[in-house]
Amino acid sequence: MKQTIIILLSILALFTSCDKDDEQATSESEYIAGTIEDILVSAQEGVGFLVQVLSSNEEFYEASIADIALNENFEVGKEVMLKGLLVDRFLEVQKVISTDNDNFVLKGTVQSVEPNESGYFADLIGEDDEEYFALFSLSNLGEKYKEFAVDETLVVVGELWLNNSEMHVTVKVIE
Repeated sequence: MKQTIIILLSILALFTSCDKDDEQATSESEYIAGTIEDILVSAQEGVGFLVQVLSSNEEFYEASIADIALNENFEVGKEVMLKGLLVDRFLEVQKVISTDNDNFVLKGTVQSVEPNESGYFADLIGEDDEEYFALFSLSNLGEKYKEFAVDETLVVVGELWLNNSEMHVTVKVIE
């Protein structure tokens, strides 16, 4: 039954993406960050999830998460970052970026560094081939504050958040 629901929702998303007069469809991947408000279909017997997400800008989205994320821990109240194709307010998830935005672990390589008054920003490419903008500040890191150079690989833990279509990490721990 749940597989039928997922298939029907996927078909509905396909048909609605063809009607561009009534809905805005994109061919590029987009990110949604927010809190899982409801699990409409949970993963059982190899079927994916269908969740309702309240974004940080107070908009509701439904996200279809196929078998790409059956091992993820989806619960009501979890802060998530999802990437996928967006049609109106329905996201067909291609990648789960995070299921714990407050304690996001990022392993990546520094692409560029830009100093600011409280530390610096680093443009990182993560192991997942995604681009992240990380803020390293003396006030957040204290004695563990460290400067990294271009091409260095690092592991950090911090708060993951979305600014327009850019993923940002406020670094709290350098591992």
